[in-house]
Amino acid sequence: MSENNVRPGLARLPTELVIEIFSDLPDIESMQNFALASKNYQDILTANQCVIARRFATRTTKDTDAGVVRLAFLTCKARDFRYFYNGYGDEEGPYDGGLDFLEKYGQRGDWPSRYYQVHALTLLPRLSNEVEIVLGWVIEFMAPLPPGLEDEGFTCTELSRQRRLLYMIDFISTCLAKSKVPQGNNPASAVFFNALWDSFSQVEVFLMYELLSRVVQFLGTRLDLIVWPGAKVLVRSIFVLWGYKQHLEAFIVATREELSTSENRALRIPLTDDPEAFVKDKLPADPEEEGHLMGFYYYSPLQYDSLTKGYLHLRGLHYWFFLIGDKDRCESVLKRGPVWTWETGTNALQALLGDPVVVWQQDPALFNCPGKIGTKVPYYELCNERS
Repeated sequence: MSENNVRPGLARLPTELVIEIFSDLPDIESMQNFALASKNYQDILTANQCVIARRFATRTTKDTDAGVVRLAFLTCKARDFRYFYNGYGDEEGPYDGGLDFLEKYGQRGDWPSRYYQVHALTLLPRLSNEVEIVLGWVIEFMAPLPPGLEDEGFTCTELSRQRRLLYMIDFISTCLAKSKVPQGNNPASAVFFNALWDSFSQVEVFLMYELLSRVVQFLGTRLDLIVWPGAKVLVRSIFVLWGYKQHLEAFIVATREELSTSENRALRIPLTDDPEAFVKDKLPADPEEEGHLMGFYYYSPLQYDSLTKGYLHLRGLHYWFFLIGDKDRCESVLKRGPVWTWETGTNALQALLGDPVVVWQQDPALFNCPGKIGTKVPYYELCNERS
């Protein structure tokens, strides 16, 4: 078929169908090539760029959550922005470029439609693939579900919350690296850190740091994944951001008490509006304060010793689900009660130093253990029976 016969047919396609075709193409280069098919297509792409870009981002991130899409755009724009650092020509304001970027794009609420540009998403297909790979590691190795929910897996909203945090990690890491912010204490960079933290709610920064620390600890035990080619860009961002650990911890320490006691809802308003983004009314002032939640996670008390000694128990992993889980699911687990508890009066943090006694709160037969609900059994006796 000749080109003269093809072009009239293409020109007759409805605009909405052309928009759908643009949105379903695998990458930005394919969009640009398709636009070359006719002047009409170029005009459609230009006039409907916001719609096409948002649909493309939604499909590519595998998530309809507005917060995920917004953070994906924000991350890609940061990676594409060339003027974060002004130090070569402006020694008195080396971070002005980064501050201008945060002032323009880091405001809460939705962006003006002109900010949603197709060309900004060139890196998104690769970045989205890497986010999904790391999210898979989180789900499999770092985010245990309470007994009874394992077969259900994470819900769409729970997955969205964790995707947001991974995009946040890449965005914050990119901003700091491209602005050449020193990792050590530097009073001149304080204004940049303040602007960066102010781009998000305190809860979002808190949860981002909680996830970041888990991923770093996990990768420390899986060196093969650090060089995994399918996720090397995001893994690099993770370790670059971890280099600013002291700045993150300073912010967390300064705000954690406020998060655990304050009724100020502004502390919990996310970058993009979502009334169900974070379900806890208060966050713990210290991970150990939530130690009682361990009984909702462990399938058997036999896992207590190994998890306590391993990285998975560090930084309160046992309450991760209660930070990002759907409200109804968190409430159902709490209503059901723990799987087991220590005998009354036992200090959980020092339980294994003595001769602790386990009390079954759920039917131990579910875990192939003898007894019934309410049965008390010495911990080490239980270990010997199962060894």
